[in-house]
Amino acid sequence: ERLFAFPLQGISRVVLVGAGQLSNDAQRLWRLVVSGMHNETEGDDVSPSSSVAASLLIPDLDSENPYDLPRALDRALISFIRLVTVQGGFLAVRRGDALEVRAQWNAASSADQILSIDAHTPFRRMNRNLTPMVINRGDPLWSQIPHKGLKSSTKLWTCIPLVIGQRLIGTLVLWRVSEFKGDEWNRLIDLSTQIAPAIETIMTIAEMSGHLRRLAMLNDFALTVSSGRNLDQIARRVFAILARAFGTELIILYLLSSDNRILHEYRVKDGNMTSTLRSVEEHRVAPLLQGSQKVRLGESQSGVDLPLYESALSGLYIPLRFREQTIGLLSVESSHTNAFNPYDESL
Repeated sequence: ERLFAFPLQGISRVVLVGAGQLSNDAQRLWRLVVSGMHNETEGDDVSPSSSVAASLLIPDLDSENPYDLPRALDRALISFIRLVTVQGGFLAVRRGDALEVRAQWNAASSADQILSIDAHTPFRRMNRNLTPMVINRGDPLWSQIPHKGLKSSTKLWTCIPLVIGQRLIGTLVLWRVSEFKGDEWNRLIDLSTQIAPAIETIMTIAEMSGHLRRLAMLNDFALTVSSGRNLDQIARRVFAILARAFGTELIILYLLSSDNRILHEYRVKDGNMTSTLRSVEEHRVAPLLQGSQKVRLGESQSGVDLPLYESALSGLYIPLRFREQTIGLLSVESSHTNAFNPYDESL
């Protein structure tokens, strides 16, 4: 009548127990059994090998993108979690002067964080020396680490650089209640060295794929505008392209009338595109139409009530320019934090 699921911590496996019902005592017994299985797994002589790195390069044919960076980083992180017992951790890739968290384990609050390297002393030192940083609670640097995901019992935090040549491409961050033993630490360092080239390859493929998708999107725009019969049809097609490219339907298009007094608004509501006309002076986006620079949600913008969709947590607001005149505004928002990167802004 029921299925009870007992996960093996740190491993992509789960024990399923089919029963009519399990008492609390019986459930505790199964947890004990599963815990024993986990301990046996930990006791195995696990030696990191090139097969771990190679597995990251095997395309995921069930994915829309066979070389999917998030899935690859998830697999890489799990490979580290299998080596040692930790409370939580994440993998971050380098983007310019920041580290973007792209995979996490038992640290949901760390997901999608963008961590400035210069703003965190441990990351800054790791980037300069290309060596791991190990920080214990009570150390003066403890206040300089990102604390999201850490528990009250956490005693140790470490970041291990992923390096290609003399270049930092990302970092592994783990935290736990005790120091790493010599063999545990050696396995972590060995695996980080072996796995870095595979991660860089996946990152490069993801960048190339993203660039090709952007080129294809620009081509779709050109075809859409040239083949559209009227403005409503063009707007509807453009919304479909934007939704596919940015993974969101929180899109609004504003177009000014020829005398700059009326604002034509297109937006999606309950899955349908609606069109309304309003006076520019009464509209909250009027200040954005007076500028020529793009705006991100969260940036200081006097007189502008953002976001435009109540559920949005991130957004881009781009003035539409033609012959050095602002003719409207394109707004793309998302219900996810940090949903748009510099490439999205450029596109």
